[in-house]
Amino acid sequence: MARSPEDDRRVVAQVIIEVGSEKYVVERIRAEVKARKWSLVELSRRMNASSIESNGGVIDRAVLSKMLSGDRGRHVSIDQLITLSKVFGIPLGELLVPASTLANIRGWRYYFESLDTANDLRKLITRNRDRLADIRKLIETSPDLGERIVDHARNVYRLRRSDLIEVIRNDLLHIEGSIPEEYLDRELMAYGLHRVPVVAVATELLDPAASTSEEALYRSATALLLDDAPEEGERDE
Repeated sequence: MARSPEDDRRVVAQVIIEVGSEKYVVERIRAEVKARKWSLVELSRRMNASSIESNGGVIDRAVLSKMLSGDRGRHVSIDQLITLSKVFGIPLGELLVPASTLANIRGWRYYFESLDTANDLRKLITRNRDRLADIRKLIETSPDLGERIVDHARNVYRLRRSDLIEVIRNDLLHIEGSIPEEYLDRELMAYGLHRVPVVAVATELLDPAASTSEEALYRSATALLLDDAPEEGERDE
């Protein structure tokens, strides 16, 4: 169920009681606007757009200018705090604390976000490992599937190869003047083609040991894509 504006107001009131007062809001507005390189016109525009969607409060550009210039007679309403929080994409509590406290609060929030991300990644890695094991069993049943996967990875390599050749030549031109054609594919692999998802998955499917290290993945992908790959003309004969 979506929260109502009244729910938001109650949250803000409670945050003010627990965290602090609005006296730090101007400092926070100034810092957030500077970090995003927004003008006051842009901030006001975004507040207007947000308030239309959620019936929040708006601060006129002229009022913002006076506030940031040190006009202590200007106060920020709860509705305006709600809108600022949404526009900046930060929790309400971070608008109500001094800069000296913000690093601690924000760092603690980032820490728990990082933990959540790490847990999600662990689950995804486990799920992917299980799926790769399932595909290997299917390849044992149908060898054609393995050939199809390898062909797909090689085709992707060839597409990316043409995209990267010019990049590598431009990068190395000022150092070596040119790059010999016979070294080009090795340089392409060094640029990270073995990390392209379709290449990495195909490599790990056919060589489980490739997942043990970056070097192992590189060696196995190089063998898969280069050493055994037929030239363009050979496939058509």
